[in-house]
Amino acid sequence: MARGPPTPIPQEFGRVLDAFLARGGSLLATHSATIAFPQLANWRSTVGAAWDHGRTFHPPIGTSLIRRTDIEHPITTGLVDFEVHDERYTDLELLDGVDVETLYVHDEGGDTQPLVWARTAGSSRIVYNALGHDTRSYESPGHVELLRRIVLWLRHRI
Repeated sequence: MARGPPTPIPQEFGRVLDAFLARGGSLLATHSATIAFPQLANWRSTVGAAWDHGRTFHPPIGTSLIRRTDIEHPITTGLVDFEVHDERYTDLELLDGVDVETLYVHDEGGDTQPLVWARTAGSSRIVYNALGHDTRSYESPGHVELLRRIVLWLRHRI
């Protein structure tokens, strides 16, 4: 399927996002969220990365090892590496000045690539999970447990 150019997004979404985060709202952005709303700088900075057309890619969908980093975080306490059948986004444009805690990575072409990270912005909690292309991703017990832990952290339960 061919993709056309991004559709213009009303700036109203940017204002709603800012208000949501100002109230301490928590956000889980998944998979193609780095491609969404390319015109909105506040969306890109909230997620912490963007898809860079011409550079960012994913290897063919398949089963891969997703590795937990050494970062100590409530989301990953007790979690381990896992396998998942999914796309693995590679060479995302990580935004300067946006501090993230990279929780899971994959290796591609000899480089380590971030896949899942958490951050706070004021009292808001934000997680980006690059996994989730289709239902096969959610057949991985490791991915499902990671998502469960993400939701607990976003809801201030851990």
